[in-house]
Amino acid sequence: MRVTGLDIDPRHATALLNAGLRDSQDLLLLSTPEVSRRASITATAARAAKGAAATVEYTSQAVTALDMLESPESGTHVLTTGCAILDGILRGGIRARGITEIVGESASAKTQLCLQLAVTVQLPVEAGGLAGSAVFICTEDAFPNKRMAQLAETAHARWPEMGDTRVSDKVYVEHCGTVAGLLTLLTQRVPVMVRQGVRLVIIDSIAALFRGEYGRDDAIARADELFKICRTLKVLSDEWHTPVICVNQVSDLVGGDGPRLVIPALGMAWSDMVNTRVFLQKAGGNKARTLSVVLASHLPPAQVGMEVNATGVHGLAHIGQVAP
Repeated sequence: MRVTGLDIDPRHATALLNAGLRDSQDLLLLSTPEVSRRASITATAARAAKGAAATVEYTSQAVTALDMLESPESGTHVLTTGCAILDGILRGGIRARGITEIVGESASAKTQLCLQLAVTVQLPVEAGGLAGSAVFICTEDAFPNKRMAQLAETAHARWPEMGDTRVSDKVYVEHCGTVAGLLTLLTQRVPVMVRQGVRLVIIDSIAALFRGEYGRDDAIARADELFKICRTLKVLSDEWHTPVICVNQVSDLVGGDGPRLVIPALGMAWSDMVNTRVFLQKAGGNKARTLSVVLASHLPPAQVGMEVNATGVHGLAHIGQVAP
C-alpha cells in the first residue's frame, strides 16, 4: 500500500513520499532511525508509520504446524515438465509453491524449458498440469513466437490429454525493461491474471534488469529491490499455488588457473531467496544439454542429460536415446 493510504498524519506521509519511501514495504525494509533520518520526521512519527505499514502488510492469521498438516491443501502440488525422466529427478516436476530458478549460460535451453512449462501447465491436474494458463514476462529479448507456435503444433500429439486446448491462446506475454516496471507488473497486473486462471509465472530473465540498472556500489539498493520482488512472488505463489520460474544468467568465477567456472548472477542476496535452483549446461553438440539440481531442500543433488528438438525438451534415458 502507498504511504498516502496508511493511517498516519498526512504531513508525515508527504515527507515520506518526498524521501522516496513510496509504499509500506519501503518502510518495513528500513529501521526506525533510518526512516526518521531520510524523511526528516521524529522517531515517534517514524515508529508510527512503520507500525501502520506492518498492520497493512501482515494481516494474515498465524498458522500452526497442525493447521498446515490438517489442511486439505497440505499435499505438495507439482507441475510436470512434460518428460518422465526430467520429472524423475525433480520428484514429479516444479513445485507449485515457491521460486524455482533456472540458471545457465546463453543457449543452454533455459527459455526452451520455460516455453515447455508454459504448455504443460495447461494439462489437466490428473495429467500433471495445473489446468491453467501462463504469463511469460520478457525482460531482455522479444518473446519467441515462432518457437511457441512450433511447440503448440506438436503439443497435442505429445500430450493427448491436452484435448482441444488452443495452446498459444493460454500463454500471456508481457514485456518489461526496468526493475520498477517489473514490481508494478507483479503487484498490479499479475495478481489480476492469477485470479482469472493464470497458474504459472515466468520471468525471463531476472538478472537482465538488475545488471542493467545496478553497479558494484549499489549492492544494498539492489538487495532491497530483490527482496521486494521475491516477497511479492512468494506471497502470490503461496496464496494461489502458482509456480514461479525465474531465469537467471551466469557470471565468471574469477581466480585460479583451472578450467572456466561460472556461478549464478546476482550473488548471495538472490541465492538466499530462491527455493529451488536448476542449472542447465551445454554438453557438446547443438542439442545435448545437462540439467542439474544444485539447490533444493526437498531434492538431493542430481544430474540428467537432455536434448532439445522440434517437439520440445526431452530427458535422455541413455546417451543418444531420447525419452518421451
